[in-house]
Amino acid sequence: MNQKSRDFERKRRIDFGRYLRDLRERPGKKKTQIEVEGHLDIKSGCLSLIESGDRLVSDGLLVELAKEYDVPPDGVLRERYWPQLFLLSLVAIIDPKQLSRELIEELEKGFEEAERRDFTRYIAVLLHRRGRVKQH
Repeated sequence: MNQKSRDFERKRRIDFGRYLRDLRERPGKKKTQIEVEGHLDIKSGCLSLIESGDRLVSDGLLVELAKEYDVPPDGVLRERYWPQLFLLSLVAIIDPKQLSRELIEELEKGFEEAERRDFTRYIAVLLHRRGRVKQH
């Protein structure tokens, strides 16, 4: 992974950590990190590392956090894996021959520069994998 990819992934972890912190601190539902860590029986300081983007979080813990914050787990998982989940669905139904540059450009609208590059890269990787799977 090159430096730009690492920087982009770091930014995504930081943004997702902020999202989790915002869920935890919602008005009327606010909880401290210590309260959440106690309820979920996770190590002290772990939530701080996750919310600052310094630690990856497992899908199992994401589901538990969603329950703790009283939000649908699928929404939290969608937030974590955007745009990968969307792209997996897209690649599963689209014919690679019909994947025009115009379609990619339309899908990329609204993304930042780094996100557009990653979006295009994800599509290419998924289509490559799909082709490889179909050949076997």
